[in-house]
Amino acid sequence: MSNLILVKIVGEPWLSRAREYREQMIAFTTAWSDYARSLGATGLTNAFPGHRMRGLFFEKAPPPAGWKKPDRKGFATPKKGSPAAEEFARLPVKPRNKHVFGDAIVCDLTWEAPNGAWGGGAIGFMIEGVSIGWVGDVLIARIPHAGRAAAEHLARHPDHIIRHGAADWTIPDGLVEISQAELDLLDAQYRLARERAAS
Repeated sequence: MSNLILVKIVGEPWLSRAREYREQMIAFTTAWSDYARSLGATGLTNAFPGHRMRGLFFEKAPPPAGWKKPDRKGFATPKKGSPAAEEFARLPVKPRNKHVFGDAIVCDLTWEAPNGAWGGGAIGFMIEGVSIGWVGDVLIARIPHAGRAAAEHLARHPDHIIRHGAADWTIPDGLVEISQAELDLLDAQYRLARERAAS
């Protein structure tokens, strides 16, 4: 069983914070997409929270003045000190979402053994932290379930002590666990409603 779970965000304070994050992400994505289109770019790199995109892809035409020549994959960046670099630097950074859940989500499992040994690590692979997305107006997050991770660890090592609240962690009020199938159904229903509205 995976210790990363899907939850619907249905209550406060999470819901208003997640909505704010969604608006920030939409503004970020729109700004970069509009910028890329205006230059004739064919794609964007990824960006880590708190950072800008690394560059743009120009696979069908050369980049405009002030840009370096694309590499063999079509990836290019503005030349340092150019007006293009100044314009690039004014674009927004990718928003962070740590404020949505704060310390309510325990992302690490730390343990201590009777002999004094200790260890720990992240619960699941979340290089950018907790992921938050949406299907229409329904906000979804993929979060670690620290309580399950702790129970699995203790089943293998019953003499260990779990530190920093992971052993007692439960899903906070305002979050409702859903399955992947439920998320797939939400997505299918949303896409069907859009298709019907468009026809």
